Amino acid sequence: MKKLTEAEFNAMRLKPAGKTSYARNMLFNMQPGEIILLEKQDWTQKRPPTQLINRLNKKTGRKYSLLKSLDKPGWVVVREK
Repeated sequence: MKKLTEAEFNAMRLKPAGKTSYARNMLFNMQPGEIILLEKQDWTQKRPPTQLINRLNKKTGRKYSLLKSLDKPGWVVVREK
């Protein structure tokens, strides 16, 4: 066991307790202003990620925008707030 500094804690990639997907972890750890490309190979669920984005917007108080990528297969996610 070791104590962490604030900088070490902020540098860690964290996930909520329980079973979560790789994509959800990436979205949950985004900082305001960050943009990621969520590729189809990373999305393993049947439905598109709109349902997850809407749920995160409602439950966490954060604001995510989801855009369909025309250049590459996948979606672009922007964390606004």
